[in-house]
Amino acid sequence: MAGPVPGGEFAGYEVLSLLGRGGMGSVFLVRNRHLERREALKVLAVDSQGDFAARFGAEARTVASLDHPGIVTVYHHGIDGEIPWFTMQYLEGTDLSGGQRLPLGEVTQIVRQVADALDYAHARGVVHRDVKPANIMVRRDAAGAVERVTVLDFGIARLAGASSLTAADSFVGTLTYAAPETIGGRRDVAAADQYALACTAYELLTGRTPFAGLPTPALLHAQLSEAPPPISRSIPALAGLDHVFARALAKDPAQRYRSCRAFAAALAAGADPATRRQTRVAPVPLPPPPPVGPATTPPPPNRSTITIMLSLIAILIGIAVIAGAILLINRDDSASPAPDVSSSPAGAAASPSGVSPSGAPSSAAAAATWGLVVSPQGRVIRFGHYDSREDLLSKAATYGYDESWGYATFTTGCAAVAHATGVSAGSAAYYTARGATRTAASQAAVDRSQQATGRTSSTVSTLCVGDSLD
Repeated sequence: MAGPVPGGEFAGYEVLSLLGRGGMGSVFLVRNRHLERREALKVLAVDSQGDFAARFGAEARTVASLDHPGIVTVYHHGIDGEIPWFTMQYLEGTDLSGGQRLPLGEVTQIVRQVADALDYAHARGVVHRDVKPANIMVRRDAAGAVERVTVLDFGIARLAGASSLTAADSFVGTLTYAAPETIGGRRDVAAADQYALACTAYELLTGRTPFAGLPTPALLHAQLSEAPPPISRSIPALAGLDHVFARALAKDPAQRYRSCRAFAAALAAGADPATRRQTRVAPVPLPPPPPVGPATTPPPPNRSTITIMLSLIAILIGIAVIAGAILLINRDDSASPAPDVSSSPAGAAASPSGVSPSGAPSSAAAAATWGLVVSPQGRVIRFGHYDSREDLLSKAATYGYDESWGYATFTTGCAAVAHATGVSAGSAAYYTARGATRTAASQAAVDRSQQATGRTSSTVSTLCVGDSLD
């Protein structure tokens, strides 16, 4: 039997027009005469021999059971003249194919809604397996703002996978957005949808996918074994998102975010202007040292008794801060290195001795907390103006920080990160230290690195209270 033809009839539906064709089949606009409504009908380009009908029916019922505003609704399914088909909700709007770039705010909004739909399905044992711009429909309001985001073809890869021509270890999906485990034949891995969503977000922001332009053999190799290029290489202003995409596009599914919503939240946090003002991703150049000598304050215009008292109090506080800084620099436990993740026990990086200014005077307790964290691969993120060490590290976690990283927090003075020359990333090559001045912190970090590795070391990043993070 012939397939659907515009102007004809198929499986009891009046075929109105062809909406599109893809690798898994064709989509037609049809009219349901019984309900007097328009629906989208998709026919699958698969072999329907053997026990396909039973498996296709089971998969179709699973997909049809999904009830989420971000997932297109499946109405009916069947096999007509050996042609498998199903009908679904017809939506007004446009998909995101075409490689167009979208504003950062729109991309975070779209990713958030898609992530919510994906996690909903994952909780019910359904993995999309073909997330890409062409499968994301966006409807806009009269002003052009994003009004609704819907994931199309949810579970279509599962339906196509029911074909007797699809081997148990074969690849179903779109290679440009496919996670390594999907290419390797592992089915229904929820983290694979996160990988594809990250590829999609990358494309929506830059106009190209992470490994765009590669021939198929090179693309396969890149998806399986190459790190994606940082998004800042295409758009330097998005350097704050480099770590977000690096984690979501990790080759090992266990290294990605715990859910698609977590990835969406990290993307939104990295895109937040307030966050970008408080965060800087390294390697960063060493800022010039601060002026030597105590700061001077011009005499107050009014020499009243109250003003004199306030000045004396300020002098006393300054003396206390300096004393605390001197105590800090003389402590042996002033910093902690990023641990060797191949041999250190879990949680080795979270040594309290390396992260809080325990030698600081009590008057500094209410001061703002500053700090930096460093991954085993050498990615440094700097923070300032936080209420506590816990708040700072909680924020750092949204940038990928975990127990394998090193860190140093402080309320006075400075901190630095040093790198041991010739030691590979991930092998405890990065060490942190604190000091009363930038120079002291840098030297302390270099000393600790050289003592631990026996190699020449150099400073890669510093941070002092009051530094600009813009």
